[in-house]
Parts: sequence; structure tokens; C-alpha cells
Amino acid sequence: HYYKEHQDPTCRLLHVVGTSIIVLMLFFSQGFEPSLLPSFAATALAGNALCQAFIGLEHGLVEFVVLMSLLLTMNKALGGSFWKAASLAVVGYSFAW
Repeated sequence: HYYKEHQDPTCRLLHVVGTSIIVLMLFFSQGFEPSLLPSFAATALAGNALCQAFIGLEHGLVEFVVLMSLLLTMNKALGGSFWKAASLAVVGYSFAW
């Protein structure tokens, strides 16, 4: 189901739209935080690396929990705002579902 979902052109378009909104928010929102850049980059790389592990799952909840935990932990370790990182991720995942 999960792999089939990502083959759907509409689903892929929504991923691109969500990612674009995150990038715009990341760079143009009030109070830009440099810690968000490496946090999101590492999370994106981890998501790509773990993609095969998530393919057999019924939905993206496990992926969301794993990657959100990584993002928030890394951003906090780099001194960033929990709420800013969480809000960007929720916006992005809203388009993914």
C-alpha cells in the first residue's frame, strides 16, 4: 500500500508542494534558525535511507514518528526551537498524507 501510494502522481505532486512550502517557510519565516538546515537535511537523508524499511507498512505513521523524533532531537541538540521545527514538519507531513 505505502509503495503504491508513492507511485500515484497526485501523491507525488503533494509531496513536492509540501516540500516547497517547508523550504519557503524555512528561509523566509520570521526568525530564521540556522540549526534547521542541518536538522532537515539529516532527516531527509535518513528518510531516504530508511525508505526500504517503510515500504511494507500500511501507512506513514511509523515513518512520521521516527523522522519527527530525529528532526526534533537533532534540532534541539543544535540549539534550535522545538516549536519551529515541529510546525515545519507538521506542514510538510500534512501534504504527504
